[in-house]
Amino acid sequence: MTTQGFGNIPWPYGDLFEDMPQLGFQTQLANMFPRSGQGSNQGRYWANRFGQVQNEYLGAVGQQLQSGQPPTLRFQDFLSQYPFTSRFSALPPEARGQVNQRFNPRTRWLTF
Repeated sequence: MTTQGFGNIPWPYGDLFEDMPQLGFQTQLANMFPRSGQGSNQGRYWANRFGQVQNEYLGAVGQQLQSGQPPTLRFQDFLSQYPFTSRFSALPPEARGQVNQRFNPRTRWLTF
């Protein structure tokens, strides 16, 4: 059985990402945010947010159930539509790893 993988690549392992959602989450992050370069702060931020994203997914599935629809949303599909970049951009600079201490050093008082 070959299903659709991330980035429209054929995936011969069936529903492995559905059976192991953290594997799918980490794979999505590795594809979106390489460890080096511009996306490294964002990748590090999201690497620790699996529980938050999974809870949002479960909430979306719950909304489907409450509206009387069958739960058809797959975790892989949810991740492909998740607004990683816009959510990260909305954070304050300190949470994004942008510290301005080099340009605005702390004031020290010297008393004699």
